[in-house]
Amino acid sequence: MRQRKMTAALAFLVAISCEPTNADVPPAGITIPGSGLFMTGPELNDHCGGSTGTEQTANTFAGGSCLGYITGVAEALLLYKVICYHDVTRGQLSDIVVKYMNEHPEEVRRYVGLVLVGRALKAVYPVTAKCEAGTK
Repeated sequence: MRQRKMTAALAFLVAISCEPTNADVPPAGITIPGSGLFMTGPELNDHCGGSTGTEQTANTFAGGSCLGYITGVAEALLLYKVICYHDVTRGQLSDIVVKYMNEHPEEVRRYVGLVLVGRALKAVYPVTAKCEAGTK
């Protein structure tokens, strides 16, 4: 079981650290790899509706799905020490991811939601010695 978790964590780290190229964009009609298992980038973008976390209507399924998905991925990234943050709200995390998706529409079509969230949050909350020590 531990080996499986380590393999999954390594695959995830590799996925969020690769630099995209135009060759990575799937041709029209081709599905995103892993889309049967993971929320695709377009699905996450649809759930988030292009709105930032502080603009979303909390009582909608899509708004809650967006916030919940991003929060869950962020907590996993924090647990595996891929990112490091303190005193951040779920809405702020969502704001960062939605902004990233709005600024990188080509990546929304290219990656599953898990990778999009990882790339967006890793750019803003990298792991540093100062952050791991709990200081700002």
